[in-house]
This record gives sequence, C-alpha cells and structure tokens, in this order.
Amino acid sequence: MTAADKAEEIRASLDPEFPSLVKIMIRSSVSGGFWLGLPSRFCSSSLPKKDTKFTLVDEDGEAYTAKYLPRRFGLSGGWKGFAVAHNLVKGDALVLHLTEAAKFKVIIVWFVGIAFLIYPFTVHSPKFKLKCEGDVGGMDIAENKKINDLENFTVTANDLTINAAIPEHVRPEYYAICRLQHSFLHKDIVPGLSPQFVALMISGVVSLCHAIISATVINAAAEHEGWENSLRAYKQFGMNVGFMHGRVEEVKKLVERMIRRRPYAALLV
Repeated sequence: MTAADKAEEIRASLDPEFPSLVKIMIRSSVSGGFWLGLPSRFCSSSLPKKDTKFTLVDEDGEAYTAKYLPRRFGLSGGWKGFAVAHNLVKGDALVLHLTEAAKFKVIIVWFVGIAFLIYPFTVHSPKFKLKCEGDVGGMDIAENKKINDLENFTVTANDLTINAAIPEHVRPEYYAICRLQHSFLHKDIVPGLSPQFVALMISGVVSLCHAIISATVINAAAEHEGWENSLRAYKQFGMNVGFMHGRVEEVKKLVERMIRRRPYAALLV
C-alpha cells in the first residue's frame, strides 16, 4: 500500500456529507512557487466562486490560512506556510476534508521510501503487517497440519500441551505469527521450562510483535534497545525470534530516515 492508497482509504472513511479529496504533492506544491492545484471539477462543485481565504487545520488543531483562487483552481498565498511547517515533500499525500465552506481539515500521509507515516509519525509498511494467508510450505507434513488450522493449533512444550496456559486472545495471534514464519517459534525451547513460563514468553513475543508493527517515531527511538534486549532473552530460552531483529532494524532505519527528512520530529524523541 502506498501513501496515496492509504490516503484514499482514509478519505473513504470520512463523513460523506462533507466533500473530500486526496492530493498528492508534486514538486510545485512543495517548492518554488508553492502552488497547490486542485481538481477543477471539485472546485466547481464544492468551493467558492470568488477569491476566498481558506483555513487549513491539521490533526493537532493548528490552523493556517491560504488564499483560494477559483479562476486558477488552487491555493496560493499562505499555502507555503502550511507546506513548510509540516515539511511536506514530493510524494506526500493529503486528505482534504471540506468541513466548512472555507475550511479544510487536512490529514497528512507522509511518504518515506518503502513505507508511509500518518501524521503524527505512525510508521506503516506492508513488511510489518501480520498475515496468515497463502501457502505455508517449507515445513514437514506433520508440522504443516498442526499450524495450518487455528482450531487444531496446539502449543506443546516439553511434551505437554499448554494451550490452557496461553491467554485466549493471544493464541490466535501467536498462530498467525507461526503461520507467517512457517514454523512454531517455541519448537526449540530449552528443556525443563514450566508451561506457565513458556506461555508467558509466547505472550511476550506477541506483545513485542504488536509494538514493532505499530511503532511510532517516539517509541521506536526510545524502546529500540529494550526490544533488542527482550529478543536476546527470548532467543536464549530457545524461542525462534531472529526474524524480529530484522524488523526492529527496519523500523529504526525508517525512523532515522524520517527524522532526517523532518528534522523537527527529532524534538519529539
């Protein structure tokens, strides 16, 4: 999913009573003359017929003023202030929601290479989505059967079934991760661990997956070292969590790239 796709998804969820559109930033939108052109059909059907001062409100509630020019179908004077304040660059996507006759609520979806960030700073990337779809090849037949069906998904440790020790909401999520990795993450655990301890580790791994998937600039920068320490501890007890090290590094790189492009975001870390 691209920044543009995500912006369209957000737009589709808005109240249809108020017109909305998605605008992808091009070079002239974010540099030089700072001109935000709008679709002529949208302008003709939904916007004023004369020059009008528009209010642009971001998701923090900060308001900016820009001049709408109906003869040119776009925003000019004042638009530069909004674009610069939010460090918009080519490829970013805006959802413009016309909540009043001369007011746009603006939702920003920042494009950052392979991923995108929804203001304020939530990292989204297909690489971090947990899915349990498609083929689960790469396992032997017996393991495939055990992991290919949630209803029959059984967690065994030291020859004991420990499903009852795993919280009800954790089991399907752990199942999804195992399917994604084509393997039981706990299959190489250290012998002799209690069922309760293994169940606790499984819950911890699931929680850590969620933390990495929903990483923001703030928590990724602050918690990166803690995530690494937790993964090392799980690995020492035999949990197969090596794949998550790569995810943590990818999140960290995305955050570093975003901060380089949006320097003021570093103030929030």
